[in-house]
Amino acid sequence: MIQMGLGNCPSGDYCDAGISIENLMLDGFSLNINGIGNATTLSSYIDHVTMYRILGTGLVISSQNWGPYTNITFDSGPSALSTTTCANITGPNGLGIHGLTCIAITAANAAVYLDSSSNSIEDVRIAGFLDGVLVGSQGAAQSNVLLNIFGDTIISTNTPSPVNVIHLSGLHTVTDISIMGVNNVGGGSDNTIKDDLTSTTLADPYVAMYVLGKSANGGYSRFTTSPHAATWGSGASTPSGACGASSAGSLYSNTSGTGAALWVCPVGGGSWAAIR
Repeated sequence: MIQMGLGNCPSGDYCDAGISIENLMLDGFSLNINGIGNATTLSSYIDHVTMYRILGTGLVISSQNWGPYTNITFDSGPSALSTTTCANITGPNGLGIHGLTCIAITAANAAVYLDSSSNSIEDVRIAGFLDGVLVGSQGAAQSNVLLNIFGDTIISTNTPSPVNVIHLSGLHTVTDISIMGVNNVGGGSDNTIKDDLTSTTLADPYVAMYVLGKSANGGYSRFTTSPHAATWGSGASTPSGACGASSAGSLYSNTSGTGAALWVCPVGGGSWAAIR
């Protein structure tokens, strides 16, 4: 419906800069069309834009150095296609999307496709999509930040399980991603984070932090506040209680100065084992 920039620049060139779109509603009349596209515009700005009854893609972003895009609402209206999506991001080095509501009345595949590097997405509410933010399914995605992502999809006949608020795909390189403040309201078969690279699925209603680093020695560097995946904790006493099988490999530092200083959760879970 709107193309930011000429879109026919010479290869590797950018024709326009500083284009802004504000205080606008786009009605797609339930057609399979896109809302706003940006392939060539640097430092583009979008604020307070509502996209309604658009069954294609709301935001198509392939330009570099784009954004910020703020206060965006996408509502598919009375119907949606499986391919309906709020945003498809393949442009790197963006100032990000800050404030996004994505609603599909019938189950669509993914609300946001993130397939580029050095971008941020924050303050997002997602309802009616099987994947909320799908990272690295179409291309490499490195050094991205996802902050305050709320999955508001309730399992129903319109939206079957499983639902993933954030899904890290193993199809392309995904490294150095920081996820902070993600939660889901659906319960049951809803996953807050599904990480195909480390074969980790977290169904915790809230996850304060999940940070995935680089691949090394057949694994990945990672830290999470969830107790259901391998991580590193600390406290001023020896660890109490058992650790679960999903936490196998987790480390615990005892800072009290007495007893063993480092403990590990063994394969299969069970009792914490002192290392030294």
